Order: sequence, then structure tokens, then C-alpha cells
Amino acid sequence: MTNSEGSMAKKLALFDADQFQKAGKTPGWKRRDDSQVIANENPSIDTRVLHVMWVDGEAVLYDQILRCERGGGVFLPIDTEGRVGLQKMSRPQTPDMDVWQKNYPNIDVGSLGRESWELPRGFAKVGESGADTAKREAQEEMQSVVVAATKLGDVCDNTAFSPHMTAIQVGTIDQTKKPADKPDPNEKILTPVKFFTIKELKQMVARGEIYDGYTLSALGLYFIDTYGK
Repeated sequence: MTNSEGSMAKKLALFDADQFQKAGKTPGWKRRDDSQVIANENPSIDTRVLHVMWVDGEAVLYDQILRCERGGGVFLPIDTEGRVGLQKMSRPQTPDMDVWQKNYPNIDVGSLGRESWELPRGFAKVGESGADTAKREAQEEMQSVVVAATKLGDVCDNTAFSPHMTAIQVGTIDQTKKPADKPDPNEKILTPVKFFTIKELKQMVARGEIYDGYTLSALGLYFIDTYGK
């Protein structure tokens, strides 16, 4: 929403229950003492959830949450044949969206689990740029040395709830050299990097093997940059 001058008319403010109630509004987000909300105390992740509300001048509009993170980086490796390097990961997604939607909000965590082919990515360390994060994560997770890297752009994983951005880098790696960056011992088991052609990527998307939003965004930026020249 913009005003006549084209600037944003609405603005965010930390949630104020009294102000919200005086405006005759009923909060859509409520804190529950019995919920299984976990406060993240890992400084390498540092995810925070803020209860906020949109206001327009003196008018209170609605409330929502913001999932705030420091940001991070994603690295897209390309080999000499123009193929894209991906790793297979085990992730907590539902293998069947029809079943998920039918049963929601009843969640059976034992039924979750799905393989995902994706790019190396991670959270930024304190004072680390998105570009440096992308390079470090690539070297940690692929256990290869990044020999070239350029920026493709920044992406937001959810423009409604995430204020931070993630940097996307593209480049090449040397799998014959081991980097000084070591994998986080608390992270998942690392898998070998495998390179795929555009045709193979299309088939993998159709089979539901590539569904990670960061990976798909990076591929989109890469092919826009490649074929848009």
C-alpha cells in the first residue's frame, strides 16, 4: 500500500496489546503457554520471532509475526560442462501434500521425511557478508575449494514473514583440493556433490526431487542471467 507520493503508507511496530484492543481488533497471533515453541540459543543460527502489527498513521490494521535471522548465503557450483552441482539431503518435509492438507493441523512428525537435491547454504556468522557465507558454506558442505564466485542476487524466502535477505553466489569449485573450512559437527551428514544437466534438472523438478526454494531461486537467477544477455 502506498500514498500519493509513492512511499509506503503502512509501517510496522512492535505489537501492543492495549493499542490493538483500543482499536477494536482481535489479534490473529497469540502466545500459548502450552505450545512447543523453542527459543534458539545457537549463536550461529540466532532465529528470532517478533510479534508485530501494521499501522497506517493512527489506524491499527492487523498483527503478524516476523521470523528474523541474520541472513546467509547460497552457492551454485557450475562445472566446465555447464552442469549444476547439487547434494542430496534428508529434510523434514511431508512426502504427500494431499495427506498433509487433509490432516492439518494434526501433525504426525513420524510421517515427515523427504529427500531433497539442493545447493549448499547456511546462516551468516556475526559480521560475515552473504557472499562470504555462501563461499564458506560451499567449502564446508562440499569439502572443495571455491576457485571463482560472482553474485547473482539476493532472495527472500518469504516476503510476508521474513525481513532478511539471502545472497546467491555462482561459481566453480575444485574438488581435488580440501578447504580449511570444516563441516559443522552438529550438521547433517554431508553427501557427495553430483553435477546435472539442464535436462536432468527439469526431470528432477518434475519428479519432486528438487523443491528447495533457495535452490530453485538460484537456478532461476542463473538462467535469467545466462539467457537474458
